[in-house]
Amino acid sequence: MTIVYEIVPQDVIDLNIFTLRNVPAVRSQVLKKQLGVSAAGAAGFLVVSSVVSATITPLAIGSALAIGGVLYVTNRMRHPVAIREIVRKQAAAGDLNMLLGVHQVTLTPEGVRQRSPAAEGLIQWAGVQSVIATTGPVYIFLNDGKAIILPQRAFASEGQKTTFMDDASRFFDVSRKPA
Repeated sequence: MTIVYEIVPQDVIDLNIFTLRNVPAVRSQVLKKQLGVSAAGAAGFLVVSSVVSATITPLAIGSALAIGGVLYVTNRMRHPVAIREIVRKQAAAGDLNMLLGVHQVTLTPEGVRQRSPAAEGLIQWAGVQSVIATTGPVYIFLNDGKAIILPQRAFASEGQKTTFMDDASRFFDVSRKPA
């Protein structure tokens, strides 16, 4: 099955937000950074408070924990907004030109054949980590951490998307069976 479609900046945004929320290794990295920011903010408040009052009071500790919590929540909410801003700036600067544009993906028993404005080639099924269908896009995650994006609009119908996923699952599963 061959699908021809266009990648636009919003597709890159969607992939990054999906990855942020659903890929355990990425979630773990982001969580560590968020906790670090929160801890630094709380510790900074405690240091300033103890210097000013020459002691650490229960009120200062409670305030520091509250500040750390607020920093954690606002930092967590900020990630999707930051991703949108970064991708839009990259697109405007032309930094995504190799990724954006018309793409063609063909599923074969040997692998995923992809043609994009920047490259063309076959990714053997052994190089595919997973194929994930969401209520919107389909993502083909590769072993090197990259992904092929197939936006919902790439499929003429829900039936075509289902057939695509059936083929991908079948080829992927067969590639994992011992010879």
